[in-house]
Amino acid sequence: MRELTSYMTTQQQEAILTVCLMAAFADGGKSDTERAAIKRIVESLPHRDLNAAAIHRRVLEQQASLTEVVAPLDSPSLRNFAYEMAVCVCDADEVVNDAEKGFLESLKRELQLSAAPTTAFQQRAEDTARAALTDPPSPAIASALSTPGVPSVDEAEVERSILNYSI
Repeated sequence: MRELTSYMTTQQQEAILTVCLMAAFADGGKSDTERAAIKRIVESLPHRDLNAAAIHRRVLEQQASLTEVVAPLDSPSLRNFAYEMAVCVCDADEVVNDAEKGFLESLKRELQLSAAPTTAFQQRAEDTARAALTDPPSPAIASALSTPGVPSVDEAEVERSILNYSI
Protein backbone atom coordinates (compact mmCIF):
# COMPACT_ATOMS: atom_id res chain seq x y z
CA MET A 1 0.00 0.00 0.00
CA ARG A 2 2.81 2.41 0.78
CA GLU A 3 4.15 2.10 -2.77
CA LEU A 4 0.74 3.01 -4.18
CA THR A 5 0.05 5.89 -1.83
CA SER A 6 3.50 7.40 -2.32
CA TYR A 7 2.67 8.50 -5.87
CA MET A 8 -0.98 9.46 -5.37
CA THR A 9 -1.86 13.06 -6.09
CA THR A 10 -3.84 15.11 -3.59
CA GLN A 11 -6.84 14.88 -5.92
CA GLN A 12 -6.60 11.07 -5.97
CA GLN A 13 -6.31 10.95 -2.19
CA GLU A 14 -9.35 13.19 -1.89
CA ALA A 15 -11.20 10.77 -4.18
CA ILE A 16 -10.25 7.83 -1.93
CA LEU A 17 -11.39 9.71 1.18
CA THR A 18 -14.65 10.73 -0.50
CA VAL A 19 -15.35 7.15 -1.55
CA CYS A 20 -14.69 6.00 2.03
CA LEU A 21 -17.06 8.62 3.45
CA MET A 22 -19.71 7.72 0.89
CA ALA A 23 -19.33 4.08 1.93
CA ALA A 24 -19.73 5.03 5.58
CA PHE A 25 -22.91 6.99 4.87
CA ALA A 26 -24.34 4.46 2.40
CA ASP A 27 -26.58 3.01 5.11
CA GLY A 28 -27.75 6.40 6.36
CA GLY A 29 -25.35 6.73 9.27
CA LYS A 30 -21.75 6.36 10.32
CA SER A 31 -20.67 4.18 13.24
CA ASP A 32 -17.69 4.75 15.50
CA THR A 33 -15.94 1.74 13.96
CA GLU A 34 -16.45 3.20 10.48
CA ARG A 35 -15.03 6.53 11.70
CA ALA A 36 -12.01 4.69 13.08
CA ALA A 37 -11.53 2.83 9.79
CA ILE A 38 -11.65 6.10 7.84
CA LYS A 39 -9.22 7.71 10.26
CA ARG A 40 -6.72 4.86 9.73
CA ILE A 41 -7.09 5.16 5.97
CA VAL A 42 -6.50 8.92 6.08
CA GLU A 43 -3.46 8.43 8.32
CA SER A 44 -2.01 6.02 5.76
CA LEU A 45 -2.14 8.67 3.03
CA PRO A 46 1.03 10.74 2.57
CA HIS A 47 -0.55 14.17 1.98
CA ARG A 48 -1.65 15.73 5.23
CA ASP A 49 -3.10 18.79 3.48
CA LEU A 50 -6.40 17.12 2.63
CA ASN A 51 -9.37 19.26 3.56
CA ALA A 52 -11.26 16.46 5.28
CA ALA A 53 -13.90 18.81 6.70
CA ALA A 54 -14.80 20.13 3.23
CA ILE A 55 -14.91 16.60 1.82
CA HIS A 56 -17.09 15.47 4.73
CA ARG A 57 -19.49 18.39 4.22
CA ARG A 58 -19.65 17.71 0.48
CA VAL A 59 -20.60 14.08 1.11
CA LEU A 60 -23.15 14.97 3.81
CA GLU A 61 -24.79 17.51 1.52
CA GLN A 62 -24.73 14.97 -1.32
CA GLN A 63 -22.84 17.34 -3.58
CA ALA A 64 -20.58 14.59 -4.87
CA SER A 65 -21.64 12.12 -7.54
CA LEU A 66 -19.86 8.79 -7.60
CA THR A 67 -18.99 9.26 -11.28
CA GLU A 68 -17.32 12.60 -10.55
CA VAL A 69 -15.56 11.34 -7.43
CA VAL A 70 -13.87 8.34 -9.05
CA ALA A 71 -12.73 10.21 -12.18
CA PRO A 72 -9.22 10.98 -10.81
CA LEU A 73 -8.61 7.28 -10.11
CA ASP A 74 -6.96 6.66 -13.44
CA SER A 75 -5.15 3.37 -12.91
CA PRO A 76 -6.36 -0.14 -12.14
CA SER A 77 -4.40 -0.18 -8.88
CA LEU A 78 -6.01 3.07 -7.68
CA ARG A 79 -9.48 1.83 -8.64
CA ASN A 80 -8.89 -1.47 -6.82
CA PHE A 81 -7.53 0.41 -3.81
CA ALA A 82 -10.61 2.67 -3.67
CA TYR A 83 -12.93 -0.32 -3.83
CA GLU A 84 -11.00 -2.24 -1.20
CA MET A 85 -10.99 0.71 1.19
CA ALA A 86 -14.76 1.15 0.70
CA VAL A 87 -15.25 -2.54 1.53
CA CYS A 88 -13.11 -2.09 4.64
CA VAL A 89 -15.26 0.84 5.77
CA CYS A 90 -18.51 -1.05 5.12
CA ASP A 91 -17.17 -4.12 6.95
CA ALA A 92 -15.79 -2.13 9.87
CA ASP A 93 -18.97 -2.55 11.88
CA GLU A 94 -19.10 -6.25 10.93
CA VAL A 95 -22.44 -5.82 9.16
CA VAL A 96 -22.77 -5.10 5.45
CA ASN A 97 -26.43 -4.31 4.94
CA ASP A 98 -28.37 -4.03 1.68
CA ALA A 99 -27.73 -0.29 1.32
CA GLU A 100 -23.97 -0.81 1.67
CA LYS A 101 -24.07 -3.74 -0.77
CA GLY A 102 -25.90 -1.51 -3.24
CA PHE A 103 -23.29 1.21 -2.80
CA LEU A 104 -20.45 -1.27 -3.34
CA GLU A 105 -22.15 -2.56 -6.51
CA SER A 106 -22.51 1.01 -7.82
CA LEU A 107 -18.90 1.73 -6.94
CA LYS A 108 -17.75 -1.43 -8.72
CA ARG A 109 -19.62 -0.33 -11.87
CA GLU A 110 -18.26 3.23 -11.73
CA LEU A 111 -14.70 1.95 -11.23
CA GLN A 112 -15.22 -0.52 -14.07
CA LEU A 113 -13.97 -3.43 -11.98
CA SER A 114 -14.64 -7.02 -12.91
CA ALA A 115 -16.93 -9.02 -10.68
CA ALA A 116 -14.69 -11.99 -9.79
CA PRO A 117 -11.83 -10.18 -8.00
CA THR A 118 -14.11 -7.72 -6.19
CA THR A 119 -16.49 -10.45 -5.07
CA ALA A 120 -13.58 -12.54 -3.83
CA PHE A 121 -12.13 -9.55 -1.95
CA GLN A 122 -15.49 -8.67 -0.44
CA GLN A 123 -16.01 -12.27 0.70
CA ARG A 124 -12.52 -12.38 2.25
CA ALA A 125 -13.25 -9.10 4.07
CA GLU A 126 -16.51 -10.47 5.43
CA ASP A 127 -14.75 -13.68 6.50
CA THR A 128 -12.08 -11.60 8.21
CA ALA A 129 -14.73 -9.59 10.05
CA ARG A 130 -16.32 -12.81 11.24
CA ALA A 131 -12.89 -14.19 12.16
CA ALA A 132 -12.31 -11.25 14.47
CA LEU A 133 -15.13 -12.61 16.58
CA THR A 134 -13.44 -16.00 17.02
CA ASP A 135 -10.09 -16.68 18.58
CA PRO A 136 -8.19 -18.18 16.81
CA PRO A 137 -9.71 -18.02 13.31
CA SER A 138 -11.09 -21.23 11.90
CA PRO A 139 -9.06 -23.08 9.23
CA ALA A 140 -11.69 -22.15 6.62
CA ILE A 141 -11.30 -18.45 7.38
CA ALA A 142 -7.51 -18.70 7.48
CA SER A 143 -7.66 -20.39 4.08
CA ALA A 144 -9.95 -17.67 2.71
CA LEU A 145 -7.48 -15.02 3.81
CA SER A 146 -4.73 -16.61 1.79
CA THR A 147 -6.70 -17.24 -1.39
CA PRO A 148 -4.26 -16.74 -4.29
CA GLY A 149 -5.10 -15.02 -7.54
CA VAL A 150 -7.07 -12.07 -6.21
CA PRO A 151 -5.40 -8.94 -7.56
CA SER A 152 -4.61 -6.44 -4.88
CA VAL A 153 -2.42 -3.44 -4.30
CA ASP A 154 -0.36 -5.24 -1.67
CA GLU A 155 -2.17 -8.30 -0.40
CA ALA A 156 -0.27 -8.63 2.87
CA GLU A 157 -0.84 -4.97 3.73
CA VAL A 158 -4.50 -5.13 2.76
CA GLU A 159 -4.99 -8.26 4.87
CA ARG A 160 -3.47 -6.52 7.90
CA SER A 161 -5.66 -3.47 7.24
CA ILE A 162 -8.82 -5.54 6.97
CA LEU A 163 -8.04 -7.35 10.18
CA ASN A 164 -7.32 -4.08 11.98
CA TYR A 165 -10.52 -2.50 10.65
CA SER A 166 -12.53 -5.56 11.59
CA ILE A 167 -11.24 -5.60 15.16
